[in-house]
Amino acid sequence: MLKALLALPESTSFDTNLGSDSLDDHAPINGLAEWSLRSLGDYQAELAKRSPIKQEKDAAIWLADHLGMDAAELEDAHTHAEAVIRAGTSGFIHQTHRVTRLG
Repeated sequence: MLKALLALPESTSFDTNLGSDSLDDHAPINGLAEWSLRSLGDYQAELAKRSPIKQEKDAAIWLADHLGMDAAELEDAHTHAEAVIRAGTSGFIHQTHRVTRLG
């Protein structure tokens, strides 16, 4: 369970280096050893926080794929899932409106 939790993203950023070396005392718990000392309630709260982030990133990757981009391009651009979804849905709405007018 803990390994699956730690595999979930902590943010919607596609920047793989984001937050990897924080020295802050209030930094999120990252390691398996640290999480093994936490309560079930802490695990459930973190899972509830990270699951929607994963879904949002998966949706952004799916949308980017349909727009001809791949995940590596998203990481190179250091973008966020929200930006990809906004741009993608905006483009989709524009294309749908154009096709409707032409049809």
